[in-house]
Amino acid sequence: MNIYVLGVNYKITPIEIREKLCFSEGNLIEALNDIKADRNVEECVILSTCNRSEVYIYSGNKNLDRKTIEQLLCNSKKIDPFIFKKYFYFYQGDAAIYHTFKVAVGLDSMVLGEDQILGQVKSAHRIAMDQKTSGAILNTLFRDAVTSAKAIKTNTKISQIPTSVASIAIRKVYDIFGGLESKNVLIIGLGQTGSLTVNQLKDYGAKKIYVTNRTHGKAEDIANRYEAVEVVEYTKRYHYLDEVDIIISSTKSPHYTITADLAKSYIKSNKKRIFLDLSLPRDIDEDVKGIENTTYINIDDLKMNVLNNENRRYSEIKKAEEIIYHYILEFERWLENRMLYWEV
Repeated sequence: MNIYVLGVNYKITPIEIREKLCFSEGNLIEALNDIKADRNVEECVILSTCNRSEVYIYSGNKNLDRKTIEQLLCNSKKIDPFIFKKYFYFYQGDAAIYHTFKVAVGLDSMVLGEDQILGQVKSAHRIAMDQKTSGAILNTLFRDAVTSAKAIKTNTKISQIPTSVASIAIRKVYDIFGGLESKNVLIIGLGQTGSLTVNQLKDYGAKKIYVTNRTHGKAEDIANRYEAVEVVEYTKRYHYLDEVDIIISSTKSPHYTITADLAKSYIKSNKKRIFLDLSLPRDIDEDVKGIENTTYINIDDLKMNVLNNENRRYSEIKKAEEIIYHYILEFERWLENRMLYWEV
């Protein structure tokens, strides 16, 4: 069964390595077409999130090997595969299929059962279909994986405890300060993670929230939905650093939204301050931790907090896996029948 998955994720690959293999939508499209152009590749999908970058391949060539796929993926980013040698994982056949289903439902996520990954899987598949790099085999695999994920969310409690990276992050900040009622916050970036963060901060009673986004209308929409939320022009974001206690950034920018040098020049008070970076590539220059009384947190720093919050969900994993196995068997029967039909 010539289905392959190769990638890196949060489990053993540090953020400074993962961000080298992170794809924006623009270079994702280019990478899909470059990989599909290889004579050994019939279909491919790339999934790139804050916590993982993976390529899914179907090949009619039984001799396609791990080294070739490593080279294809790294060539698409013009980077040396040697950098990733000790971090790459590789699945083939049944293991690749099982991994696809686990990823879609969130069983392989940092936050077990989190909802964002399903949307990200669907988006990755949609882009591959639009580029015609995903065909009958991977289309069926991804659609079945999405269907199984929906069945699991309906029939188990794995997603009934609302937990996300944003909620874990805000809880950590809450614990550091011992409360947020007197705290002012600046949020940079209002995609799905940024919007969830605003909601979490309101639940925890943050005093004042400033929001800024390159697309000003998005910030206005958020501000209109909540009290004590004020829009800041993106170009003036540094002017608010001295006033706020917490700075949170979650954009898809290829460049820093906050650099250490500029942050130091705008921050005059030495009150306790947290910079929280929820992006990959990273948004905030890690050197901000050199500012007096400043704590810098990125998504990898949240791992232990995630583990401490997941014990209530593990009893549901077995139920989820039973549903996954049912859908995998259906997919494998379909694939076997298709292969037999092709041979006739």
